[in-house]
Amino acid sequence: MPLLNSILIIVCLLAVPVNASETQHFFFKHGFTAPYNQEYVNEVLYEPIDITPKIQPLELTFKEVRPITLTQFNFYLTQSLDVYTTYRGLKYPCVYETNPVVFGGAAPSAGELILFKVVFIGIMKRYFDSTRDWEYFQRYGGYTTGLAVINNLQVIRDAKDNCPRGPEGPASIVEGPRGPEGPASIVTGPLGPEGPRGPEGPARLRAN
Repeated sequence: MPLLNSILIIVCLLAVPVNASETQHFFFKHGFTAPYNQEYVNEVLYEPIDITPKIQPLELTFKEVRPITLTQFNFYLTQSLDVYTTYRGLKYPCVYETNPVVFGGAAPSAGELILFKVVFIGIMKRYFDSTRDWEYFQRYGGYTTGLAVINNLQVIRDAKDNCPRGPEGPASIVEGPRGPEGPASIVTGPLGPEGPRGPEGPARLRAN
């Protein structure tokens, strides 16, 4: 049987034209190369490599940008105003922060107030993971923070009238530099009115 198979394969190969058909390519690829020499087998099995660079078209996908809603604008605006008015109020010695969870304690800096807001909003965003819940939080959070801003403005107004001012520092004894002296004027000013004439003196006697 192996001899018969070999004879059939050789007959099939010889029956194929010399221009390397698909049948030759199939048999050569699977190791049945008799009675052809290796050089011819290599020519049949040679497959040119296409080195032409394949340029794929650039596909740009733009993510849909939704415009900011009135609820979002109100929420972030009130948060910013809360930080600003709190920082303004803390400049008075009688004003202090009453929120116990704010970074910096009773007298936080501007950076600590901003950091607290960023962390707070991030935690709330993660907690209210659904879009609907986050929108509700922004809506009511904007209202409550707006009330806090109004309270801060009232505290600042009261602090201006009631907070004692610190001692005034001593006046500086260093005189600042004087500016350059301007050029002398070459224009003569107008003459003033002529004054009254004085009394006439006694007549002089002539000698004879």
